[in-house]
Amino acid sequence: MLCRDEHHYTFEMPKLPFKFWNRHPSIVAAELIGHTLTRLLEDGSRLSGRIIETEAYHHSEAACHAYRFENRERSDRVAHFFGPAGVTYVYLNYGIHHLLNVITGPDEDGSAVLIRAIEPKSGIDRMRLNRGNVRDKNLCNGPGKLTSALSIDLSHNKVKLHRGEDQIAFSRPNLDAIVELSAGPRVGISKATDLPWRFAERDNPNISKAKENRLLVPISSP
Repeated sequence: MLCRDEHHYTFEMPKLPFKFWNRHPSIVAAELIGHTLTRLLEDGSRLSGRIIETEAYHHSEAACHAYRFENRERSDRVAHFFGPAGVTYVYLNYGIHHLLNVITGPDEDGSAVLIRAIEPKSGIDRMRLNRGNVRDKNLCNGPGKLTSALSIDLSHNKVKLHRGEDQIAFSRPNLDAIVELSAGPRVGISKATDLPWRFAERDNPNISKAKENRLLVPISSP
């Protein structure tokens, strides 16, 4: 449901509460599969998709941006990791792609979940415009692709997801359908490659394409 006051649009929807995010990133990453990510544009357009692939990161392992910073002076970017859960962390990867993460766990835990892929559900025509001449199956099948499709950039860093800020929202699906999960090693990293902290909906053709897909194995839902 869209509502409008004299200044802007808001999108009323049941958002994931703080307690959902305030847990270990591997639990959050697994449970996010099947939930909905919504981007509400300033003109009231709503772009959304079903989350089908995520990755978890924790300061205790070397692939995390907050690794070894628990007892060191922290930059603003690293300090962000140790702040409250349920806040977005958007950064520019290799100066090219914006990546959308959400901070998880209790304060000082230094963890986050990366949104790797979504299955587009609404606003698909707008996503096509944003992404240019690509096939629909390639609109959001990667972390940089989905942020481009949803018009997410550095201006969306530090959005408080459970505090009424509607430009980005995560919500539960309308139906409690059973989601079959697979898990395996994270991709695009060279450290802590043994951790099975990448989660995806089993056999979904919209997950990101990577050679490591063959290492995804079925697991029980959390």
